[in-house]
Amino acid sequence: MSAVAPLAEVFTSFQGEGPLVGVRQLFVRVRGCDLTCRYCDTRAARQLTGACRVEQQAASEKWLELSGSLTAEEVLSAAGFEVPAGSPATRPPIHLVALTGGEPLLYPDFALSLAQAARRLGLGAYLETAGHRPEELETVIGAFDCVSMDFKLASTLEVAVPAERFVRSYEVAQKTQVWVK
Repeated sequence: MSAVAPLAEVFTSFQGEGPLVGVRQLFVRVRGCDLTCRYCDTRAARQLTGACRVEQQAASEKWLELSGSLTAEEVLSAAGFEVPAGSPATRPPIHLVALTGGEPLLYPDFALSLAQAARRLGLGAYLETAGHRPEELETVIGAFDCVSMDFKLASTLEVAVPAERFVRSYEVAQKTQVWVK
């Protein structure tokens, strides 16, 4: 059975942070987060239930609503990609599939499946995480081309996370390109 995750939205846009600013990406936003950031900018993604909005064409403002829990193949197909069986993919011009959230490492099996499906399409895979789940990161790191970690200061969280968890995640992430914001 394919791994699924509850998703909030899937859309094409340009990366706005880090070394890949301006690179067109397909963003896949998972639902759910185990942190309580005082400044959260994606509060809707904290909700575990709800439909997943999928943009039908880049910048079209045309959206399809699907069940909130989808497989990687369902996500890519709904976004206009085909996961080929030995044939070239038909796809919009993007560089990377960016898995963001919420916290994507709540769903490591889905993260791994999405990164592998992206690679089958000849695309890179980008993971955006808070960097506090080193065990889960260890299981998926080899499938991602780059990782962006948004380390959280204890003062920004309602419930602090031990700094050692962030340090360990950073050590794990050294197996690929990594940057911290």
